[in-house]
Amino acid sequence: MRVTAALAVSYLSVLAAAATLPTRPIIPSAPRRVHASSEHPSSHLASEYLIKSLPNIPTNVTDGLIGRMYSGTLPILKDGASLFFWYIKSSSPSEDLVIWLNGGPGCSSMIGAFEENGPLRVSNSSSGPEWSRNPYSWDNAANVLYVEQPIGTGFAFGNGSDYVSSEIGVGEDFYLLLNNFYNIFPETESYRLYISGESYAGRRSGRIGNLPVLLISVMRCRALFY
Repeated sequence: MRVTAALAVSYLSVLAAAATLPTRPIIPSAPRRVHASSEHPSSHLASEYLIKSLPNIPTNVTDGLIGRMYSGTLPILKDGASLFFWYIKSSSPSEDLVIWLNGGPGCSSMIGAFEENGPLRVSNSSSGPEWSRNPYSWDNAANVLYVEQPIGTGFAFGNGSDYVSSEIGVGEDFYLLLNNFYNIFPETESYRLYISGESYAGRRSGRIGNLPVLLISVMRCRALFY
């Protein structure tokens, strides 16, 4: 998919908002899960990922969004490698967590966020990018987590030796990211989990949902759809 000038600006806005966010929260030496319910608040680390403003986007467009969006990079068990996420809490009460993955492989999930099912829309005009709200955004009904993966896609970064060459490797990295996400947002552990995506993500979602390390006691995935 061709990246338009307006979409490029949207990338920069999210990157600017995440620029001061932490990139390396503590990872346990082995995957650790916290036992939480929807009554437990996010951990103290969550506030460090909170998006407080989106540069270059009119405030009337972001009204109701600021305060329930979180973004940044989460490290995985590789030297310096991190995957990028953008988490949007639902605007209505919900205990569903929907993960969105774009296809490719190697297509940024920010394309889905800004051109398909996210709360913000951007388009080109003679005067520059024009921003608007998407009335059909998925965050109207569920908590949505956009993930940039594998390493080398979008804002997900690492050195050459960190790149994966199989779907098993992608799934293992994804599990590490999700484990860290649950540690930062422990209330989401009890949420019903749905893995969604488009195009090649149909193959990747199935691999992630059935990876042996993702035991039912660790990750309760209710459905895959793409």
